[in-house]
Amino acid sequence: MIRRGFSELVERVRVFFTAPVLPPTALALRSREIALVEARRRRGRLLVRRAAVEPLAEGVLEPSFEGKNVRAREPLLRALERAREKAGVRHVRRWAVALPS
Repeated sequence: MIRRGFSELVERVRVFFTAPVLPPTALALRSREIALVEARRRRGRLLVRRAAVEPLAEGVLEPSFEGKNVRAREPLLRALERAREKAGVRHVRRWAVALPS
C-alpha cells in the first residue's frame, strides 16, 4: 500500500517536471478556414476562454509536403487579423500552430 502511494507520487513529480509547457493560444490552419482558440487549465480541466473561426477562400491555403502551403499571403493575413480581433487575442506572443494535413 505504501509502495503504491509512493509510486503514484513519483509519477506525479515526473509528469510535473517533464510535461511540455504549451502556449495557451492555438491556431489551426486548414484549407478552407482558420480557427483560433485560447484555453486555460482550471482545477484539472481545460476551459476555452476565447475562440474564433474565419473562412478562407478556395486556394488561399493548400496542404502540401512538397510545395508551398500558402498560395495567397494577403488574404491569409487578413483572415488571421479578423480571427484575432474576434477572439480578442491581439497581444499574444506565443502560439501553438497546427498546420494543414
